[in-house]
Amino acid sequence: MSLVKFLLAIVFIGNVYAATDDNCPYVSSLLPPKNNRMANELLTALPALFEITKFEIPFDQKDGVAKSDKFRSTIYWSRTYQSVEKSNSANQLLGDKGKPIKCPSTGADIFLSKKNMRELAMQGTGRIQCDKNHGTITLAYHSKKSSQTRFRILDNWWGNGAWGGSAIPFRTIAVDRSVIPLGSVIYIPSMKGKDFVLENGKKVIHDGLFFAGDTGGGVKGNHLDIFVGNLSKADESRILEQFSVGNKEGFKVYLVKDRKIIDGFQKMHKTAYKKGYQTGA
Repeated sequence: MSLVKFLLAIVFIGNVYAATDDNCPYVSSLLPPKNNRMANELLTALPALFEITKFEIPFDQKDGVAKSDKFRSTIYWSRTYQSVEKSNSANQLLGDKGKPIKCPSTGADIFLSKKNMRELAMQGTGRIQCDKNHGTITLAYHSKKSSQTRFRILDNWWGNGAWGGSAIPFRTIAVDRSVIPLGSVIYIPSMKGKDFVLENGKKVIHDGLFFAGDTGGGVKGNHLDIFVGNLSKADESRILEQFSVGNKEGFKVYLVKDRKIIDGFQKMHKTAYKKGYQTGA
């Protein structure tokens, strides 16, 4: 038995005994200090590979299932909008029960321009800067009753996806669930090597792996919509060109089978990121 299997077996046995006896010592206390350190490194290695700022996860496309070479892609975002003064050209933000949404830092009602209100409802999620000290609030489109558009307040910086977890820029994609199941990880060879800048200024190169965590009304068939987060107007055309490749001839998509990669991406998306890339959690 290899050392890795031996250590994992000890962890499993320790967990079984711990479940039946509260007085059972933690498994790490059963190991010599050297082996204990090695066990901890093994147990923490997988989550470290899937931190949200890491875009260099190794994957061999031979380990995936080719879906098609006719996919196309677009992008969607979660932009930050500036609140405005109450006027005939502004709409008041209402919550899911029809009551006004208040700015967390000032307690004042929030108003958006009609144009920004329409875009926020269309994109599904967005952030509102509602005071001069850069206080923001994340909202998601909830419903439309009569002439009232309603939103929900979210705890995630970028909002939630249809899978149930966080949306993460340049990782989350919206899919047609009849083509790609929600919760799947896909690999796009033509996306590997694309460079871009995260909201915190970090420059990264993409590994081509994405998580099917959302859906969209216009996402049908072999169409992927890539979430790019709080995209500035200056970057929009460049990112659109970078991540909307092969729209005429189509591009190939692989469904990832590696369970470690799938588990890692699902765990990453289950985390609530309250401050986006600023803190990572």
